Amino acid sequence: SSQGVDCLNYLVEKQVNINMQSFDGRTPLHMTAIHGRFTRSKTLIDKGAIVDCVDKNGCTPLHIAARYGHDLLANTLLSFGADPLRKGYEGRTPLHMSCMSGYIECCRKLLQIQGVDLNTTDDSGKTALHYAAYIGSPECMDLLVSNGAAYNITDKVGRLPLHYAAVKGHYQCVFTLVGLGSAVNSCDVEGCSALHLASAYDLWGECVDYLLQHKADPKLQDLKGFTPIHYAVAGNNSTALKSLLAAVGNNVALYGPGVPQTTPLHIAAHKGNHDILQLLLPYFHHVNIVTEDGLTPLLLSSRWGHTNCIQMLLRYGAQVAMCDDIHKMSPIHYSAQKRHLHSLALLLDNAEDKNVVDLPDRLQRTALMLAVSQGNNVCAKTLLKCNADPNKVDVDKHSPLFRAVGNLKNRSNAVQILIAHGAKVNLVDIHGKTVLHLSAACGNLFAMKMIIKQMKLSEATALDNQDLTALHWACYNGKSACVEFLLENKLYEKIIGNPFSPVHCAVFVALKFPCVDYTVRIFLGSVGKSA
Repeated sequence: SSQGVDCLNYLVEKQVNINMQSFDGRTPLHMTAIHGRFTRSKTLIDKGAIVDCVDKNGCTPLHIAARYGHDLLANTLLSFGADPLRKGYEGRTPLHMSCMSGYIECCRKLLQIQGVDLNTTDDSGKTALHYAAYIGSPECMDLLVSNGAAYNITDKVGRLPLHYAAVKGHYQCVFTLVGLGSAVNSCDVEGCSALHLASAYDLWGECVDYLLQHKADPKLQDLKGFTPIHYAVAGNNSTALKSLLAAVGNNVALYGPGVPQTTPLHIAAHKGNHDILQLLLPYFHHVNIVTEDGLTPLLLSSRWGHTNCIQMLLRYGAQVAMCDDIHKMSPIHYSAQKRHLHSLALLLDNAEDKNVVDLPDRLQRTALMLAVSQGNNVCAKTLLKCNADPNKVDVDKHSPLFRAVGNLKNRSNAVQILIAHGAKVNLVDIHGKTVLHLSAACGNLFAMKMIIKQMKLSEATALDNQDLTALHWACYNGKSACVEFLLENKLYEKIIGNPFSPVHCAVFVALKFPCVDYTVRIFLGSVGKSA
């Protein structure tokens, strides 16, 4: 604006320091380079601005002008002696910067300068041609190549410009580079060819088709054994997958010896792509193949709740009872744990063995236990309707009811549901505790009220392995509402169990004063008698 020009002229007249740097190291000349202020940059230079002053990233005004495509300003800087060979941020020259943004005029200006090396690499080993290919600028690429830029230089991760054109799906750039003779099957340090990358990211499929037409190997494996087919599936690229499957024919081995145990089918099931799964299934004689961790495609789809994929896998004979090798969890476990109701219902309806509903995992947990732990009452009801046993216990001898009591967010619903389906309230865990002990310790008054109704007096006053009652635990944890409820129901007419009595427990955590008050008031007589 004219006001900006006036301000600049005023400040210059006042002889302010025109090379003053901001917190990021930029001078006023850097700012003119960012915004392309040609006239103002000349004013600053005439008044003594340092042309090659660097900011905190090591960039000069020329780097910035090239980055933003201000060719006139770049020309001015060059005419005043700006260094076109200077490396800035991550070792990039102004030529790198102009190609990174695809500004052909800046690129042309820089190439006209004697001594500019087209094949100079930055800190990552990339040339200007790498950046032109990545940004998808065939104009910059043509200009660079026509001036002698090498197309066969690899960067520090072993990638050619062709890799970068392919990963971004820039067909014109791929066309140019392959036409020049770039090696289509050259692999980077991870064993990836341009076809691997295009298969994952070229959603239009043009680059994939062109590479296949020019002898790119669709069976080439990376260092982990994955082929372009694996990459296409991982990228949800059905267009590329169709081209690749057509290229390899019907004799391709997608599973078995010599290929990774994580097959394209596993990846498709994990991703939840129904269309890709449908394309792959005819290539697999059975669908219960497992990964190194024992995961089947059905387990992966169940973990993520991909109902359409689950339905298709079941149609092809996927087994619901197969468990993984890590947690020994079945598809039903995963669906219940992850709250995938529709997937759970589908699995239960199509299970080859109805007893799978109570299948234990490595910790002896059933799907019902996991559903209750997550506070998912709808999944719990679905499992109970399919005759899930509410009295199964895990390695700690905890039944689903223990988990329901301990889940304070779920309040009383899960407890009520389980008791209605026959859950026993007198089961004892490995520490001798009942669900009443746990509800008292957690302060779950709602659960406690329902549990008490189902218990005999001897069960309600039962001692755990430390000779502690539910009242001990309520007092120790300062759950005054539970203490009051237990005492008002006259379950404890005298002190029983551990000599470290409920009164001691209440005093031990004296901040919970109401507990002390309740216990002393009730037991004062018995304490006096025992004295």
